Amino acid sequence: MYVADQKNRDLSANYSIWDTVLVRGDKKVKPLSVENVRASPAVKEVFPYIDRFDDLYLFRFPLVDLNGTAVWAPGPDELRLEVKSALADCVVSWALQGS
Repeated sequence: MYVADQKNRDLSANYSIWDTVLVRGDKKVKPLSVENVRASPAVKEVFPYIDRFDDLYLFRFPLVDLNGTAVWAPGPDELRLEVKSALADCVVSWALQGS
């Protein structure tokens, strides 16, 4: 996602305006941590489209929600990463398949 104002773009800062959650059906979990990642040759091998202007983050989420329900288990509901603020909403979704 692109954020024009430099002071609002850091997702890992403790003053970040961005609310980040992982959503599965009616279950939501906040990240345990958000870390900046350096664009090393290994990272560029996996993500060849990144360049020096990109900020990379590693989000670590719990495997279960507060009620102990598995968020990462395969199932019919899509998994969504939602990054939201008053400026914009960014939602990425995917399905977990398997047994």
